Amino acid sequence: MHRAKVLVDGVEYTSKSTHSTKKQAEQEVAKIAYESIIHQETKVETFSFLYEDPTLCKSILNELSLKKKMKPTYNMRSQSRGQSLVFICHLAFGGKTYKGEEAGNKKLAEHLAARTAIKSLLDILSPIIMSKVTDDHSPKCSGNLEGESSSGQKRNANANTNNDGRNKKKRFGN
Repeated sequence: MHRAKVLVDGVEYTSKSTHSTKKQAEQEVAKIAYESIIHQETKVETFSFLYEDPTLCKSILNELSLKKKMKPTYNMRSQSRGQSLVFICHLAFGGKTYKGEEAGNKKLAEHLAARTAIKSLLDILSPIIMSKVTDDHSPKCSGNLEGESSSGQKRNANANTNNDGRNKKKRFGN
């Protein structure tokens, strides 16, 4: 019995069942990888900011891991490239292993591995990703700026005034 694995852009795909021939196993895993890649390509344009700023990716993946009660495991490897070191991170998450791109430091390598995982998980992550950015694809601030409430309405700058500008009396006790 045969089972096949293939690595495409840092994502490892495995055939779902065993087959009597090696060729059948390879064809099944190729189909799985192809369908996954085609499905991802339709999402790439929608989430192009992930490719511009990979630092959001680890945050998004951490939020997903908390919601799904799954723990991502980052395994770092370093290699020499001439006189410098490059880092490659392998991320195990949800029963799959994702290989990030080479990076000049460990932190970026982790972000790139998270980005590879997110590419594969876009269907599940769409609501989380969209909660992190505004319509123009810039990161959303979580705090209230310029005296705005979370509903988007202006807060009164002086909490001790009524809507008509008069001072309120605070009563303590009776």
